[in-house]
Amino acid sequence: MHLTSGQPTVFCTTSEAWQALAGVLAEHLAQAEPGSEVAEGPAPGTFHVIPPLPRMPLVSIVIPTRDQLPFLSRCIESLLEKTNYPNFEVLVVDNGSQTPEAREFLAGLAQVDPARIRVLAAPGAFNFSRMNNRAVKQARGEYVLLLNNDTAALQADWLTLMMRHALRPGVGIVGARLLYPDGGLQHAGVVMGLRGPAEHPALGASAGQAGYLFRTQVQQNFSAVTAACLLVSKAVYEEVGGLDEQALAVSYNDVDFCLKVGATGKRIVWTPLATLLHEGSASQKRSIESLGQADKRARFTREQGVMYERWPDAIAHDPAYNPNLSLTGHGYEIEFNPLLRAGPPPVPGRPHCLVFPGDTSGCGHYRLIQPLDAMVGAQVATGRVSLGGMRANLVLASEADVLVFQRFFTDAGLQAMQEAKSLKGVRKIYDADDLDSHIRITNSSYRQALKDARGRMAKAIGLCDRLVVSTQPLAHALAATHEDIRVIPNRLSPGMWGDAPPRRLIDRPQRSGKPRVGWAGSASHYGDLKMVADVIRDLADEVDWIFMGMCPDEIRPYVKEFYAGVPTLDWPERLMAQDWDVAIAPLESHAFNECKSNLKLLEYGWCAMPVVCSDVLPYQGDWPVVRVKNRHRDWCDAIRGLLSDSAGARAQGLALQRKVQSEWMLVGEHVLQWHAAWTS
Repeated sequence: MHLTSGQPTVFCTTSEAWQALAGVLAEHLAQAEPGSEVAEGPAPGTFHVIPPLPRMPLVSIVIPTRDQLPFLSRCIESLLEKTNYPNFEVLVVDNGSQTPEAREFLAGLAQVDPARIRVLAAPGAFNFSRMNNRAVKQARGEYVLLLNNDTAALQADWLTLMMRHALRPGVGIVGARLLYPDGGLQHAGVVMGLRGPAEHPALGASAGQAGYLFRTQVQQNFSAVTAACLLVSKAVYEEVGGLDEQALAVSYNDVDFCLKVGATGKRIVWTPLATLLHEGSASQKRSIESLGQADKRARFTREQGVMYERWPDAIAHDPAYNPNLSLTGHGYEIEFNPLLRAGPPPVPGRPHCLVFPGDTSGCGHYRLIQPLDAMVGAQVATGRVSLGGMRANLVLASEADVLVFQRFFTDAGLQAMQEAKSLKGVRKIYDADDLDSHIRITNSSYRQALKDARGRMAKAIGLCDRLVVSTQPLAHALAATHEDIRVIPNRLSPGMWGDAPPRRLIDRPQRSGKPRVGWAGSASHYGDLKMVADVIRDLADEVDWIFMGMCPDEIRPYVKEFYAGVPTLDWPERLMAQDWDVAIAPLESHAFNECKSNLKLLEYGWCAMPVVCSDVLPYQGDWPVVRVKNRHRDWCDAIRGLLSDSAGARAQGLALQRKVQSEWMLVGEHVLQWHAAWTS
């Protein structure tokens, strides 16, 4: 069951039931945590547990800063004026403030009460982790509170409430509720895997809004809380090594720290009863660093990668977040993407493959979707198809063992692959069916081709563990991009084409009228058809031309029948229904076409169609077809020759059909070849 925002959460329907629940909770606490009190929560059936405060150990409040005097002065003043917890000291860590007013303020602050307020110098590059670690070493307190300089206390008992939880047995870290200046939520816990390695749920929501199951209103355990206001004992801080100042200088250091503490068996508690103001990332937003934006982005990407590599299980499955809830929204929305919803457990011995096809009508279908279906059918793998990119956090949530990318060289695609590279337990495969870096101007995809396609394609391939291609010439053309290249030819899937070929030439009745000559293919073959446009025109009085899929405008007047827009799943049936005497397969001779596969011969051959094709590399070999030079006379003579010898043409078509059926179907060992290319 999932409760939408239009369905109020109801835990109790009567005050009697609420009181009864309170009694049960009080009895439990009397045994588990004596001295704790039970207070009513924000709605019937919810409660706040107020733990006892058996002692008041010294708390060292650590505040890193650089300049930003208005924030810092407000923070210090609120601590001193509003905090009723009596036993705390303040350590301000100055990361080389430059403005005269900030330096003057810090110099004066150090003289106010040296026994309680200290200013520590921490010059050098901005490193949030190092500043906190340096201060904790000099902290006198038994407990340490990490606090951002852009926060401010809003209530007197905030630290007292946090200390009540910190002193509970088994609690390692305590976090507070933080609000933006406009009253919206800035922090109500951290969810692993949300919009990246980790993120705050319900950002900006009204502070009084109930939220999903009142999760922004009641105290609970999380996997992590923000270090903008984080309370921990100094012993625990030092036990796990503090914040990682080497690999996580700025981002995610608090999440990493919480996960390290959680790994020791201690709980991470968040309480909404302790509320502070927080501007939110003021140090990073206001450019107090001299580092340029490009360098900051690069650092952020590196630190994200550290998290993906270090905590993949936590990012994939946060125990404090239901797996049926989305990781792409604000938090707590239901997940509708079937790729990410909780499914059956992985099958031992079968890798789970997540494929990202470049399209669903061409190579994406016959090189990713169909091979995956065949492997699933053979029970050697499980898997799913994603029609869009997927960030690393979602890949982890999908539980994929293998990722297969195709045409992933856009900016977004390269970013997704760069993130995926950090996933050490996941194999990354790049699939190429064409030499996409050499698309011709006559190809319909030319206008969509990206500038620097060659460099982008090489970068995408380099981010993967292996390159899988359809032909040996394509492997040779891309040899410099990867050291591990596997050639897996295109084949016909029985799931698409059937288990047995059609008996077209055997069962066909005699037909009157002109011979029927056909071509079938996609818009990418515009240049190939333009090459034989004169052939089509000059034979129009002798044959009926039939085109399926695409037909250039200049050829259309000479074509008797044209079947446009045939859906991919209908393509085999529609082609097998064609009653052609001859099929043509023209290909221009250039680098892009020389790397193509023989797929068109396979499709024509399954239909037992006699074929006239260009004498180019993809169609060479022991194929029972008529190959011609790309000259007008040769094309005309070959077509006329086949049409004049119906018995010979019929025999050729059947021979081609037998070859395709026996050698080129996606069954048996051929399925295992795909499996090995993706998983071994």
